[in-house]
Amino acid sequence: MSCRWLVVLFTIWIGLYLGAWYYELTLPAASETREVSPKIVYIPPGTPFSEVVCLLKREGIIKSQLGFTLEAYRLRAVGKIKAGEYELDPRDPPRRILRLLAEGRIITRFVTVPEGYNIYEIARLFQKAGLCSRQQFFSLVTDRDFLDELGIPGPTAEGFLFPDTYAFYRGLSCKAVITKMV
Repeated sequence: MSCRWLVVLFTIWIGLYLGAWYYELTLPAASETREVSPKIVYIPPGTPFSEVVCLLKREGIIKSQLGFTLEAYRLRAVGKIKAGEYELDPRDPPRRILRLLAEGRIITRFVTVPEGYNIYEIARLFQKAGLCSRQQFFSLVTDRDFLDELGIPGPTAEGFLFPDTYAFYRGLSCKAVITKMV
């Protein structure tokens, strides 16, 4: 056998080995048959990609940090990850998880504020939904400077918070929540 054929066979073997290694690295963290549930993961604004990868590995969403990173570079998704709260399934392959993160398919929380609710009841709703603490809410709805910004003449925002069903996402500031309601 000539030396050229040995080089060709060796190159094919290396290619198959690297292909199998890459395939193994990019498998889902959990198999389709395993009983696992999707997990809620929050990526704070400004989180570097390397920390996102560590978070996903720690939560059991991805199998391999290296495989996920390689797939992210291959798909050109490294700089496109959006902050927010996600529901991610460990049975999904890395490319699907990357697509969800790059498209920003975050969890939306719907909060219905019934007509007639006072600021105390509204504060309780937002705290229960995990959007705003009661203390933060009360502080803002009685803050004279903030009320002036919103054009509210009274001592509180009571009566100016419109009853409706709102779609909010985690990470939205309490100020933005109240502003949306006015």
